[in-house]
Amino acid sequence: MLYHIVAVANNRVIGKGNQLPWHFSKDLQHFKKMTTGQTVIMGLKTFESLGCKALPGRQNFILDRSGQNPYPGQTYFSTLEDALKNVKTERAFIIGGAELYRTSINRAHGIYLTRIHADYQGDVFYPEIPAAFKEKSREKLQDDPLLEVVFYEKQA
Repeated sequence: MLYHIVAVANNRVIGKGNQLPWHFSKDLQHFKKMTTGQTVIMGLKTFESLGCKALPGRQNFILDRSGQNPYPGQTYFSTLEDALKNVKTERAFIIGGAELYRTSINRAHGIYLTRIHADYQGDVFYPEIPAAFKEKSREKLQDDPLLEVVFYEKQA
């Protein structure tokens, strides 16, 4: 099954200058807990924002339309369809960037969205959540009222 996992500010910002514009350790712990042992699919810029290193304990797939495969030893695909055909885990998570979120949202079964109740300056935005997705759960990530994880599930 395909999911999005993303942290989003009130103004839909998800990044600035190819980096996260915030640091919340509880959100990073949540991300690690959800994705460890699964497949993460990301665009090339997202991979570069991670320091050009695969995330440990996960099957890492990088989408790169150029066909250049600039970082040896990584697993590349030119299309999301090709990547999905090679997923061997129960779940695959789209982890960025914005273009990949936008083009895959209607294929996702669900969205794990860390809602950050604040506005941030940024240059990358998460798309509007389509009406087919309904909120299934909501929980605080920490005592800080700024963070909560909302799970949206796509309705049939």
